[in-house]
Amino acid sequence: MQEIRTKRIKLEELEVATHKFQDLDNEIKTLSVAIKMFEQKLPLQRDEQVILQQVWQLAARHNLMLKSIRPDKPVATSQYAELPMQLAIMGKFDGFYRFILELEKLSRIIRIPTLELIQLPNTDGHVSIFMTLSIFFESQDSKDMTSNGGLTMRATA
Repeated sequence: MQEIRTKRIKLEELEVATHKFQDLDNEIKTLSVAIKMFEQKLPLQRDEQVILQQVWQLAARHNLMLKSIRPDKPVATSQYAELPMQLAIMGKFDGFYRFILELEKLSRIIRIPTLELIQLPNTDGHVSIFMTLSIFFESQDSKDMTSNGGLTMRATA
């Protein structure tokens, strides 16, 4: 009788463990889908020319003047790299707000770690913006991380 009880307890423990494994399998599948979606937004290359062109186009669409864009040195991690770019922008606040909303919709993963917004005196809603815009890409090798290509863009007035 004791042996039957012991076997029933072991059987119940096995059923619980089996159920946990099924839950883990579902969780792994969910995470795999999330990783694939993340990887689609994380290009293999820096492609800063593409993002710079998109930023210029968005700024122009919202009547903003992009005074300068200056890429900094990439920051590498084991899985990805971050390329921060310093932007100086001038224009109306409403245009800047719409610019940010569209920037969020880009297919790339971006981050804005710093943003300084200064209202220009004696103007109707004009602002000067200094911000850091970071783009992300897959980290490939340390050689690729050390060069920013000397890319600096400045607007001419």
